[in-house]
Amino acid sequence: MGTRLTRREFAHALVLGLGRARLDVRRHGLAGREDLLRAACVRDAARGEFWADSRVPWLVRLAEEADTLALVRRAVLDAVRDPPARTEDREQLEEFLVTFARRGDAAARRALARWRRQFPAAPRPRRSRDDERPARPPATVATLDALVTARRADRFALRRWGLEADAAARAVLWRRLRTAEEPSRVRRLLTAALGIESDDDVARSPRARLVAWTAHADRRVRFLAYRLLARTAWRGARAHALERLRTDARAAVRDGALRLLARSARDEDAAVVALALAAVRGREERHRWLWDARAVAERHTTPAWTPLLVRAFELRPCAVCRERALRLLVERGAATDELLREATLDAESGVRDIARAARRALRAV
Repeated sequence: MGTRLTRREFAHALVLGLGRARLDVRRHGLAGREDLLRAACVRDAARGEFWADSRVPWLVRLAEEADTLALVRRAVLDAVRDPPARTEDREQLEEFLVTFARRGDAAARRALARWRRQFPAAPRPRRSRDDERPARPPATVATLDALVTARRADRFALRRWGLEADAAARAVLWRRLRTAEEPSRVRRLLTAALGIESDDDVARSPRARLVAWTAHADRRVRFLAYRLLARTAWRGARAHALERLRTDARAAVRDGALRLLARSARDEDAAVVALALAAVRGREERHRWLWDARAVAERHTTPAWTPLLVRAFELRPCAVCRERALRLLVERGAATDELLREATLDAESGVRDIARAARRALRAV
């Protein structure tokens, strides 16, 4: 039957919509965990993390399997009497009300009507066919200078400049980086450089300055310097990353030094990367570890890196990232039957599709 998830593990699985929560309910029931289900239904802690599918149908299905749908209904009706402040939580509660109302629940219909009077949907602005989007400025040196000196940074426009700039404009960018000193100017120039698509072009960046900037007082400068440096063939990348991970793993992850191992890591480095997860604190740092650890594991196909992909699948709230991790595990033949079973019960449709296709392929062999 398998060991029952701890309360913390079960709560985490509910937040992310992991299929292991439904497997756990099927195997062990929900006794003693009702409060965790109520909390997951009235607060959407995963929204805003590139979530592709709603958890509401998944939570309803889990509650039905646990024979606790009445408990969920009561929790939702109680919660809407004192609406939460967060938009994400209100949207989830409204979706629950719609679900119950469509099933013929009169109390849910009345609550939904009151809710929509209190929180009317924002009207969509009308647009004429003659409306035109403002013309995009060309990726010239003048445009770069304007973006770098603007009152507010426009990261999207800076990256787009890097993507669209020709060789002559990119050469000017590298010259600007060689002389830039003011942190805000350095940040914007590095952001533009990260938009450049070709790593061969990025190799022309001033590497010595990038290495120096990894110790800059400005945290964002450090992070951007590491991101750009990771795309170059710097021979010192592995030694630098491992030294930082061993000296202060938390700071190394926060700054982005882990990404340096994407090109240079050896199998024995996987254990060092895995240990770094224990050092991080809070959601943002954990996400940074997950993002960079997955990027490193993607570039290295030996079994030593498989556990990192599994952790990325288990912990990452981003649906796109979890799909990608699962797809890589399947392609490498490293997805266990248990992992595929739970993935077929995931809240995210893309994850379910990958897992079902993988299980069909295994049965066909």
